[in-house]
Amino acid sequence: DEEKLAEIDAAIMEVDTTHVPAGPGESDAQGAIVLTPEDFQIELGIELCQTPEIFFTPSIIGMDCCGLAELLDLSLSRFRPHERALMGGNVVVSGGSSRFRGMVPRIEHELTSVLPFGSQVVVKHAEDAPLAAWKGASSLAAASDPILSWMTRAEYEEMGIGYFKEHACSNRYIATPPPLS
Repeated sequence: DEEKLAEIDAAIMEVDTTHVPAGPGESDAQGAIVLTPEDFQIELGIELCQTPEIFFTPSIIGMDCCGLAELLDLSLSRFRPHERALMGGNVVVSGGSSRFRGMVPRIEHELTSVLPFGSQVVVKHAEDAPLAAWKGASSLAAASDPILSWMTRAEYEEMGIGYFKEHACSNRYIATPPPLS
C-alpha cells in the first residue's frame, strides 16, 4: 500500500507542485495530507439514473423546453383517440440513447398516461438502434427517385437554407391544431 501511495504522490506532484506527500508512517506531518485508498474512490450516486431523465425533464439541466413525454403527448394529440391507440401499439425506439437502461419501460409508462384508457402499448427497439436512422436514410437515398427526395442546387439557390422539400417520406408542416375535445 505504501508503494502505491508513493506512486500516486509522484503522479500528483507532476500536476500539483504545492502537494506535500506524506512520508512512510507519517500521519500528522505539518501541512502533509495522508492519502488512503478511500481517497481515490469515486462514489456514484444517482448520476447514472439522472442522465436519461434529461430526455423527460430537460429543466433539470436548465433547458427551457418540453421533454419526451410532452412531445409524445403533443404529437399524439393531433389524432383521434382510435388513431392514437393504434400508434401506441406500434412504437419503435431508435438511436444510441434508446439503449439507456430502463428507457423502453419509461417510454411505455409515459405513453400509457397519454393514450386512451385500455390502449395497448407496444414499444420495441429497432434492430440496430444506434444506426437505424442512418440505414433508413441510406436506403431512401439508394432506392428512391432523386427528383422526389433531394433538393437541387437550383431549388437551394431559389428557396434558401430554410426550404424543406415535401416528398413521400417527409414530414409536412401542419400548423398545430387546437386540442381535440
